[in-house]
Amino acid sequence: GDENRRFDIAQLRHPNIALKCFRSPSGMDAYLAYMGERLQRREMTDTYVHRDSNVARNRTGECLWRQDYNYNLRLVEYLRQNTVYMTQYFKFCSKCLKSDDNLLQRGKIIVKE
Repeated sequence: GDENRRFDIAQLRHPNIALKCFRSPSGMDAYLAYMGERLQRREMTDTYVHRDSNVARNRTGECLWRQDYNYNLRLVEYLRQNTVYMTQYFKFCSKCLKSDDNLLQRGKIIVKE
């Protein structure tokens, strides 16, 4: 089905694209600091208008958040082993995070926590 096309390792191979990675969400602040040194700041010329795109969440009512940590580990392991796109995704992430393509490796940037 379409769910197996959500991540396709074959689509990541392109001569003009060099993919990088970082561990998220714990690395989000470090990633923003890293990119802040590289991206050009641009002025917003229009007024921002917030548009809700999703129904507001109630995490206490979501069954996944009520489970213990071991359940979450078993769920991730199941997804890694039993779904085609998740298997490819986790293999890519694991390989990338251990490589020089990991943006937030120690020595590349200072991670402020």
